[in-house]
Amino acid sequence: MAAWISRIVLATLLLLSLIFGMLNGSMIELDFGVTRWNLPLGVALLAFLAMGALIGALATYLTVVPKLRALHRDLVKKLSSEKV
Repeated sequence: MAAWISRIVLATLLLLSLIFGMLNGSMIELDFGVTRWNLPLGVALLAFLAMGALIGALATYLTVVPKLRALHRDLVKKLSSEKV
């Protein structure tokens, strides 16, 4: 059941992204100093949104996961010492 829900959500997001890209079709130029890219505004916005989401997810992972691993390690040590 969860697989169907995730497929429906993914298809809906894909459709909304396609509509967003079509509505923002004006061309823009991105100048990176050494190269220039001409691409539609919608594509640029979606690309930068995706990059921001990835950077945010990476920052969250790098700050939360080490703390959780340390907590897990401490709890495992505590449980193993109490059983003896």
